[in-house]
Amino acid sequence: MSSISEKGHPKNVAEFNQLIIACQAMGSLYNPSNTAISITALQTAYQAADAALTSVNTTLPACKLVLTQRVAAFEPLSGISSRLLNSLSAQGFPDNVVEDAKSFTRKIQGKKATQNQEPAPGEETQKQISGSQMSFDNRLGNLQRLIEYLSALTGYAPNEPELQLQTLNTLFTTLGTHNSTASTARYALVQARISRDNALYHPRAGIVQLAKMVKNYVKSAFGANSPYYLAIKGLTFTRPK
Repeated sequence: MSSISEKGHPKNVAEFNQLIIACQAMGSLYNPSNTAISITALQTAYQAADAALTSVNTTLPACKLVLTQRVAAFEPLSGISSRLLNSLSAQGFPDNVVEDAKSFTRKIQGKKATQNQEPAPGEETQKQISGSQMSFDNRLGNLQRLIEYLSALTGYAPNEPELQLQTLNTLFTTLGTHNSTASTARYALVQARISRDNALYHPRAGIVQLAKMVKNYVKSAFGANSPYYLAIKGLTFTRPK
């Protein structure tokens, strides 16, 4: 679903609550034949929409935090991979070994200008989210391949702790944890937004559609110039484009 301003969703929910209050004020005069827009049904729909909106609002900050933490954790990876190549040369490994290792480091580093940036979890499309996740998955996978390659080299024994195999394996595990946590958080946010969008914008049962039906009922029951219709006429509801 295309996005609207994050401010638009709570406004729709708040306006729907005002619509219910106006209908309640009509007392027994508000008596639609369609049970989907009865006071009880409207209240149930409002509660579901409000809960879904709250779920997004609580999931979003947590998602942003773990995505930021993932970027920070992956940030040193390009520099470490470059140092590994230099270490191989310094230890006297032949050029073909260095070139083999370089094939992994190129993929680890990728396009530094973009891969070290985590898009903010706004209203991205599923494709954008999958693409972002794939870049981290790929870098992690190539780090693992590089570690396996170095492990198979006889005589790879740098003195620098951060270049040693034990440290590299620890780094791989740490980055894997960050990547998994970020992926879980992002898809939790995706699911929360799907629930919110269904509660607000479902073509038959969403509160925006229900509000339209309520307005049409009040207009038909009391007339376009009635005080009942004029009381709700100005309530506005915005759909995603």
